Amino acid sequence: MKKIYINVRYFFLDLGRRIKNLWRWLPIVWNDKDYDDHFIFEVLKFKIKNTADYTEQREWFVGYEHEVSRMRLCAKLIERVQEEWYEMEYFDYHTFTFKFVPIRDTDLCEMKSEMIEDRLDDYFIKYPLIYKQVVSELGDTENRMRIAIHMGAKNYKRAKRLLFNVLDTHIERWWN
Repeated sequence: MKKIYINVRYFFLDLGRRIKNLWRWLPIVWNDKDYDDHFIFEVLKFKIKNTADYTEQREWFVGYEHEVSRMRLCAKLIERVQEEWYEMEYFDYHTFTFKFVPIRDTDLCEMKSEMIEDRLDDYFIKYPLIYKQVVSELGDTENRMRIAIHMGAKNYKRAKRLLFNVLDTHIERWWN
């Protein structure tokens, strides 16, 4: 009889936590779609952020600060992967103007672009090892924009690899 009482009491004590969890997760579940990796990352990012906050508040174990730091790194990397931040970063290093020019003898227009400012050297200096790798792979240093695009793709892959390496190495410590 005492065991039943304890189970019933625990159920009602735990009910509040469960309702709070439902309320916290509602926006994530509501916006979830099954056709894009963005939403898988969204669930993972939300869970990692919650775990980081919880671990930071409770200070459960020695060295929790390092694990919280890794959790926040993973959340940041997830955001950057979702936004394709590294693939688009090189856009910050040049400025273009665009205009639409009518095509003769048609009702169509062609988009023309003109580079106003080029600071790609700063981008190349920011990632010297990646720059060297891309130049050796492409074997062409004439097309700077092509090099920047390939550097962005390589950095994007590196960010994903780092994210999953950190998760692989540390995730089991976060829930123990």
